[in-house]
Amino acid sequence: MSKIHVLEGNNRRYKVIIHTATPSGSNSATKAWKDVLLASGESGDSALNIGTKPSNITQAESDSITTGDTLEFSTTILLESSGATAESINAMVDKFATGEKKRLQNKYKYYGKTVG
Repeated sequence: MSKIHVLEGNNRRYKVIIHTATPSGSNSATKAWKDVLLASGESGDSALNIGTKPSNITQAESDSITTGDTLEFSTTILLESSGATAESINAMVDKFATGEKKRLQNKYKYYGKTVG
């Protein structure tokens, strides 16, 4: 599975689609993160089409997203600079994905909890 799909750019900044593993474990309501994020609509769909053209994803990537095993995020990153190496881009994307997963875990901490 590709981690980063680079799309269109403007003035050295490029829109990217990021794929990362869904958090394991459960929220505070003992609901699996995979189930929580699918039920809330935060996962399960891709902005990219299946195919073999540039910017397409494979059927396997699509299946992983649809089943909730992989999360997809979109952001814009600076790619054209003297310091933009594969390592620095990976680090930037990892930091973004970690932040997005934490944001979702905070937002849905008690999602699905029932009382009484």
